[in-house]
Amino acid sequence: MLKAAGIDVTKEIEEVRNTIAEITGKKPKDERKKSSTSRSKKTKAKSKKKEPAAEKVNLPPSDALLEVLSILQAFEFADYSEKAKEKALQKLSSMIEGLLKDKPTPENLLKLGLYAYAVELIRRGEFEKVEELKKLQN
Repeated sequence: MLKAAGIDVTKEIEEVRNTIAEITGKKPKDERKKSSTSRSKKTKAKSKKKEPAAEKVNLPPSDALLEVLSILQAFEFADYSEKAKEKALQKLSSMIEGLLKDKPTPENLLKLGLYAYAVELIRRGEFEKVEELKKLQN
C-alpha cells in the first residue's frame, strides 16, 4: 500500500529488522554475510555435507507481504470485528481483481496466492497462521 502511494519505507524496514535482530540476539543480515565469509574452507565443507541441498524457493515480493501483514494487523487491532473482517476481505479482493487484469507473470501469481491465502485465513479465523507469514519477512 505504501509503495503504491509512492512512499519508500525500505530503509525503515531494514532498521526495524536490525532492531529486532539486536533484541532477539540474532545477527542482522549484513552481519550474517560477514560471518559467513570469515569461516574457514573446512567448516564450509562440513556444513555442506550436513545440510541437504536447498531447493530454490520463490517467495512473494516483500511489498505484497508487507501489504498483507498490514491488513491482517489492522484487522487484529480492530479486535477481529465483523466490520473489519468485511473491510479486510474487500481490500484483499480488490487487490486480487487488480492482479487478474494484469499479465500472469510469476510475480503476479505469487502475489495472487498470498492474497488468496490471506482471504482464507480471515474467512476461517485461523489467525495463528499469521505468525508463519511474519516469518517470511526475514
